[in-house]
Amino acid sequence: MLVNEEKNINEVEDNNQEAVVDNTPTSSEVDEDTNRNDKITDQLSETVSEDFKVKEEKDEVEEEEPPLPIDSDFLIEFENYRKKFLKFYKIQRYLQWGVAAIALVIVILAWIGAGFWGFGLPVIISMIVSSLGIFIVYSIIMRVILNKKMKKYFVTYYDLTYKYITEGYTYDDFQVDAHKKIENVDFLESDVYQNIVNVGSRALASFKYDDLPIFMCDAAGSVKYEKRLIPVFVGKYFRAPASYDLESKTIIYLKGDARAIPPTKVDDLNVSYEDERMIIYSSDKNYQKFFNTKCKKTFLELKPNKDLIDAFVCLKNGKLYAGLGYDDSLMVLPLQNPIEVRPLKQFKHDIDVMLRLIRLLNK
Repeated sequence: MLVNEEKNINEVEDNNQEAVVDNTPTSSEVDEDTNRNDKITDQLSETVSEDFKVKEEKDEVEEEEPPLPIDSDFLIEFENYRKKFLKFYKIQRYLQWGVAAIALVIVILAWIGAGFWGFGLPVIISMIVSSLGIFIVYSIIMRVILNKKMKKYFVTYYDLTYKYITEGYTYDDFQVDAHKKIENVDFLESDVYQNIVNVGSRALASFKYDDLPIFMCDAAGSVKYEKRLIPVFVGKYFRAPASYDLESKTIIYLKGDARAIPPTKVDDLNVSYEDERMIIYSSDKNYQKFFNTKCKKTFLELKPNKDLIDAFVCLKNGKLYAGLGYDDSLMVLPLQNPIEVRPLKQFKHDIDVMLRLIRLLNK
């Protein structure tokens, strides 16, 4: 159950609903949508296969890097808490097996007693019902306790790691709620990926940077591919104001490796700039008035690697939507293994870059 909770950002939420547009498309629109969907499907197919290929190659040739030492009191505090929680988690698993064994022994005794000791039917039924009752009551009580401790585990993780992330920087009124989510529309408004059918999120944080209101959360946007959900983005998602006032949107994308899926909602945009590291989609040449050389230089301080997969910024309607795509090393909470410092250091660097970029895009 804990493993599922650790990765719940990628799960389908029961309360998430698909957006439905009640318009009857023309034949040309159907053709355009079909071509677009085919293109996305091809891209997903290629990415999924390449992802598995790259993973296999990494497993074969990549040597394990030695972990960085934990050099923060906040991370030391969390690591101590993780060890205590893991100990409790293992103990309750052993207890569960023990209670199940006791219940099974009672059932076996009832069956043996019927043949050797002449137990009557009422006695046998009572023993079986008692064994089931013991197991059910224990399971219910332990589930309540475990869920409560698990929620506290999430709160403790985000509280202490975000204290580490923000240490040494000036973020005013920084607040994070580990269990608070965003609405689907908050992610769909970013207008970067086509055909998003599911949005998962957690750890909504709000703060001010140079008096600019910013929210950030863990988020995952998924599309349907061959009867399963494939995430096209998993990482840290930002929303902030921007001075951008052009009619059409502009998307700036930092290229990644085979794990990355580039923006797919760009059919109405032109490729205004592209090099080996970055691509800019825009239909208005005046985008450079807002995303200038200084912004480009700052954005390129983000460097995809083992932890950071890719990044995007979308500017439209006076708002900025941004995403830092990360691997499981940052997005999955540690439990069995010690907390990794390397991805947290990466995120600490990247959020500083992103916030400086946001400041530039509001001048």
